[in-house]
Amino acid sequence: MADLQPLIVWVPANGPLPYKVLLVLVDDANDPVYLAINPHGRLPSLRDPNSDNLTLWESDCIVDYLVDTYDQDGKLSVKPDHEKYRREKWKLKQFLHFHHNPPEDEQQQLDDAETVRDFEILNGLLEDKVYLLGDDFTYGDLVWVPWDMYVKQAVPDLWEQYDVLNKYPNYVAWHERLIERPSVKTVYGIE
Repeated sequence: MADLQPLIVWVPANGPLPYKVLLVLVDDANDPVYLAINPHGRLPSLRDPNSDNLTLWESDCIVDYLVDTYDQDGKLSVKPDHEKYRREKWKLKQFLHFHHNPPEDEQQQLDDAETVRDFEILNGLLEDKVYLLGDDFTYGDLVWVPWDMYVKQAVPDLWEQYDVLNKYPNYVAWHERLIERPSVKTVYGIE
């Protein structure tokens, strides 16, 4: 894999940025140049020059492709293959939180309650575990980092309001382990 060319990722100019090798910021996803890449006019998209310029869109598809193609040593995934589905169930739920309009007070309360419910569920599942699947860090853990970071930024008083530090210690310890990872620190500029 030493001769790999940089992957090309198209992302929204005003959206969250993944760690990247080559990043193309797109202000207008309906621009004809971008529509030639992704006819749906949605972001992100990925082009891999190492696989005959394979072009993909949909973040879930991109994550699956990157893990299947570039994690041959299983550093972010676990084997045997049946474990894949244990990871998959964590990847999809967190994405739904990002797809809502700025909430009114009542909707904000519902969103807060759902977020706290996620804390509770994760806290229980992390009992006696270092990561979601046990001792092994996988992308099933990693995909929760943007959700965690979003929650802390969008609703900064939520942790205090719901006493997250005391009520959900397994979740908090897991969150701290995730944000202490060097790759996460690099991506989010954490010192």
